[in-house]
Amino acid sequence: MLRHPSTWLAASALASFGLLFSGNELLLEADLPGGLPFGNLLCVLAPLFAGLAGFFYSRPGTMLRLLSIVTALLAIGWLPMTVATSGNLRANFGGDDAAYALWFRYTVAAGLLALASLLVTLVRSIVDARRARRD
Repeated sequence: MLRHPSTWLAASALASFGLLFSGNELLLEADLPGGLPFGNLLCVLAPLFAGLAGFFYSRPGTMLRLLSIVTALLAIGWLPMTVATSGNLRANFGGDDAAYALWFRYTVAAGLLALASLLVTLVRSIVDARRARRD
């Protein structure tokens, strides 16, 4: 059952990552009100959902909790970082290689950390569920 908030958040993260990895240009480049491309919104939501899923699933003081907090903070900072380095909401870089390199590293780090957080959360939940069935 999908009763716990971490389950809904993990499912939302998986769906968001799935849409991002689909590469569907019509969907990802569709403008939302205000001019933000839908793909850029997903770039914030996917790691944010992954981080929040781990946060709600983990216990205070664990490495998963710390990983989840860092993941969520990187996700929240992604759009401001994008606008600061590119100068626009569409993440179009006008030949500034240093700004693009910084943005690219930040994006890859946030994405990989989010996927790691989500994977650890899912594995941990499966292990805990199997333990609960045995007891």
